[in-house]
Amino acid sequence: MTSPHWNNKKVIILGAGLEGLSTVNFLQSHYPEYQITVADKADITNLPDKVLSLTGNNYPTSLAAWDLAIVSPGIPPHDPLLATCTPDKLTTATNIFFEECQGKIIGVTGTKGKSTTSSLISHILQSANLPAYLIGNIGNPGLSELNLHNLATDIFVFELSSYQAMRLEQGPDICVITNL
Repeated sequence: MTSPHWNNKKVIILGAGLEGLSTVNFLQSHYPEYQITVADKADITNLPDKVLSLTGNNYPTSLAAWDLAIVSPGIPPHDPLLATCTPDKLTTATNIFFEECQGKIIGVTGTKGKSTTSSLISHILQSANLPAYLIGNIGNPGLSELNLHNLATDIFVFELSSYQAMRLEQGPDICVITNL
């Protein structure tokens, strides 16, 4: 990988929702040497072996102990915990997806109509017998799909929430903005 943050080994994932757990599985599949910790204010169950968890009273107050913090979309950008880490040590699963993806990405964002527009684009592409996958804020994390499909001919229709779009380090190949 070309990004400097991949030289790091101690990784914390903030948020144990669908995207956070998808990130755990992706990192374990592609970077098994990483020490992975998942932090969530709620209890976490069913973590894979060798993955540490910090929950409840053990939720971290600083990110200084980790080389890289991966922030889930549910973590607000103004969360005080994020200020305990330098910006070069913060990223998102969406950024990892964009960096790792070999196919084309169609990003869909906006206030209203993201799911409908994303679904329609994906359906049209699939109807044309193109390898299109609907991912993102629609309930199918991008990194889960990269574990299954990642060819240069694949097309990923990525529904992006405002939190996912705000932290992007690079843009999609095609961007669709719905009604704001």
